[in-house]
Amino acid sequence: MSLTTLNLSVANKLVLEAFDSGWKTYQPQGEKFFNKVDPQRVDEKFSVHAADGSIQEVSENTAYPSINVAEIGSVTISQRVFKKEIPVSKLMKRFDNYGVVLREATKQGYRARYVMDDVMADVLNNGFGTTTTWDGLSLFNASHLIGASGSTQSNTAATDISKSTINTAHIALQTQKDHGNQTMPVMGKFLVVHPNDQMTAWEAIGSPQDPTTANRAMNFINTLGIQLVVWPLLDDTDSWFLICDKMFNRLEYLVAIEPTVEYVRNDTNGSFAYQLDFACNAGSPDYLGTYGNSGA
Repeated sequence: MSLTTLNLSVANKLVLEAFDSGWKTYQPQGEKFFNKVDPQRVDEKFSVHAADGSIQEVSENTAYPSINVAEIGSVTISQRVFKKEIPVSKLMKRFDNYGVVLREATKQGYRARYVMDDVMADVLNNGFGTTTTWDGLSLFNASHLIGASGSTQSNTAATDISKSTINTAHIALQTQKDHGNQTMPVMGKFLVVHPNDQMTAWEAIGSPQDPTTANRAMNFINTLGIQLVVWPLLDDTDSWFLICDKMFNRLEYLVAIEPTVEYVRNDTNGSFAYQLDFACNAGSPDYLGTYGNSGA
């Protein structure tokens, strides 16, 4: 059937519906614990501040003690641009009646969301190396600075996932200090693992009884309310992460341009194309609220 029964407005609608169908098929995992930000600049600067968080006891009718809030560092996250097109020649329009185009549009919708999820996964994948926070150290590091106090703390280990090592990560977050050098207890909410560790992680946090002993003792880890996030986009099959709620971490996901599809003409050869483009990036200005394990 020729394109004479399929006008441009109908064709465009079908392509956009196909793209949307593919977009909805992929389920992103990073959005569960990354803070989505609408950037105001191509190069968005995130500042990290510190202040004395203590509240002193004073005598009645005395002045209120004042605190200074100081910037201790910053991280700039620049937008990354992604593009792809589906060519539509005159012969394709004549004989295919958009069959191939619709199939490719569905795939592109799926791939677009996949790529955006992978941008967030890169932050954790590079968290032991090139993903750096305000203190210039890798996101997961044993010597992170605690503000300007001169003290350091660790948010990393090299241990395989188990009930015991999850508890170690839980304790580390509960005793983590903020940049005013005060203990800032936070709960790890998301246990992020590769599918390779999915069964072990599920047994460790999901079983009401201890999965490692014969006497079926109660499982403490199960009481913490940790949610399992299985992320196939993690590069290392043995790495795993305990991440607190969005409110208490600085994992930032910036989307400057949501995926858009436009129908354009190539004036050079007279063909047409559906062009897809979007811009996004992710990073971590601060390490607080995160704990990462590179595996044994």
